[in-house]
Amino acid sequence: MQPTIAQVIDSLEYSLRHDLIPELSTSWAQQTGERMLWALEHLRQRALHEHAHSVQENVELHELLKLIRQESSKKEGGLEKLDLEMLNDLPEQYKPWPQLEDLQEENDLLRRALDNVIESSPEGDVANPELPIWQAILDYLARQAEREAQLAAGDWPPPPS
Repeated sequence: MQPTIAQVIDSLEYSLRHDLIPELSTSWAQQTGERMLWALEHLRQRALHEHAHSVQENVELHELLKLIRQESSKKEGGLEKLDLEMLNDLPEQYKPWPQLEDLQEENDLLRRALDNVIESSPEGDVANPELPIWQAILDYLARQAEREAQLAAGDWPPPPS
């Protein structure tokens, strides 16, 4: 499909940067223009990477929640206290490349299930990397933070011109 999302964003960015922002007479207006450029870059990053990031995150969440199921079945180390009810409602299989809306819906369900496990964890276990479940959760959270940072498109607010 032409023009691509990146081409449309490039065109908007060019017009803002070369046509509109230089004509703005107040620093407030110029800063607003800079924020608009930041928002366009954020939109570009989301358009180019969000689907792939969401697919990867859902794969990781499925694997993490599967590990939590396996470890909790051992009934040792305080894992019997975890609230795993939501895990029973999760699908075992997932589509390799679903539509973005389906992906986001599944992602929300998976994240809520993980949040439920985290919130029901005994306080002494939380973020303990010696426990396999928590090491896996901490690893997932680090990878997710990296994905979110890529989508954030730089510092906010943008520096003044």
